[in-house]
Amino acid sequence: MKNNSFAILLRGIRKENNEVLYNMAKRMNISVSYLSSIEIGERKIPKNFIAKLVKIYNLPEEKKLELIKSADEDLTRKVVLDLSKTTPLAKRVGIIFARKFPTIKNSALEEITKILDKEK
Repeated sequence: MKNNSFAILLRGIRKENNEVLYNMAKRMNISVSYLSSIEIGERKIPKNFIAKLVKIYNLPEEKKLELIKSADEDLTRKVVLDLSKTTPLAKRVGIIFARKFPTIKNSALEEITKILDKEK
């Protein structure tokens, strides 16, 4: 298992509820392989996954907050971009952004977020 606090918490919830991967995956409406990948820290957490987990397993607010915090920490630990299959312009933008990211002002980040959200 990768050093992933969310994965550890997820596996703990499954074990505490005496569930095998198959049953938890079925209850969460995802494939067993996807759940397994989340549990070992190899796949990202799907949107609304935590909310669904909290509801299905009737988790207390403290556990919900712990899950959210660990998911956020795991996401911010390290991001790897594979630029090998992108256009030269996309590569350039990605590299410039990565280099300047630590010094970008919040106002600029908000503008960038608005632009990227429009692309969905």
